[in-house]
Amino acid sequence: MDVDGLDKLSIKFDHGYQLVDRAGKNVGQNGTGRIAAGPGSMDIVGLTKKDQTGIINTQLDGKLQDVMALLAEPRYICFPATRWIFVTHAGALNFSLCSACP
Repeated sequence: MDVDGLDKLSIKFDHGYQLVDRAGKNVGQNGTGRIAAGPGSMDIVGLTKKDQTGIINTQLDGKLQDVMALLAEPRYICFPATRWIFVTHAGALNFSLCSACP
């Protein structure tokens, strides 16, 4: 973890994981999935302001249905779980993610 002045906090990580609840996400499976993350980083900027922004950059690796279930979480508001165009949710996925959230 690095502090860059009074306005920015930087966190670097090597490897981790995110558990994902598949229930109710229309991904063809229930239970808990797992997505591997890293290496990556998270910056929190605007520490001296009323509102801060978190910027995440990482590599993600997991099953397609687990990634789709994660993106269908209400906190992300990216993809509503009822509007998937895929008929079958299967396969492995490896991708880079960059996300900025207030």
